[in-house]
Formats: sequence, C-alpha cells, structure tokens
Amino acid sequence: PAPPGLPPSPPSPSPAPPSPPACVVKLELVLVLDKSGSVRAEQSSLLAFAREMVSQFRLDATEGARVGVVEFSSDAATLTPLTGSLSDVLTAIDGASTCLARSCC
Repeated sequence: PAPPGLPPSPPSPSPAPPSPPACVVKLELVLVLDKSGSVRAEQSSLLAFAREMVSQFRLDATEGARVGVVEFSSDAATLTPLTGSLSDVLTAIDGASTCLARSCC
C-alpha cells in the first residue's frame, strides 16, 4: 500500500508466459515463401515468423514433423526437401533471407 496521501503504486507487470513445449506430431509441412517484389518490405517479418513457427515443432524424420522450404516469384525453387533436420530448415530459411537482402530475386 502507498503511504497516506499518495496514489497507489502501479501493479508490477506479469512475467512473460513460458514457451509452449514443442509440438510432437507426425506431419509433413512445406513452407512456401514469397520472394516477389510485392512483399519485399515485409520479408524480414515473414522469415522471422517462418523460423519461429518451424521451431515450435519437434522435427524428426520418423517420429516427428518433416518440413520442406520452397520459394517463389516468377518461378519456384526448392530450398530444402522434406527433412527432419531443424538446422537444414533454418539454413534454407536463412538462404531465402540472404537472397532477398541481396535483391537477387
């Protein structure tokens, strides 16, 4: 409580909720990343979302999720086929962001 005559102190902010556990489900997911000029201004946000979303799954070639990454503009390219390797998927997403940063699309 605040001393008499003073306004009450604001409440302390709540701590951030814990990260959810990894989603363990057997599925195949392909991320299709738009690298066209019409979304270039939002590319860093879209790629950050893709990284975060993929990180929510437990990737595993036999028991968990498998993820592939494709990018497109006037044509399409497979950056990584379906894989159970999180590092391969994140490298593919980073490869897309490298291409976009260099404007090689």
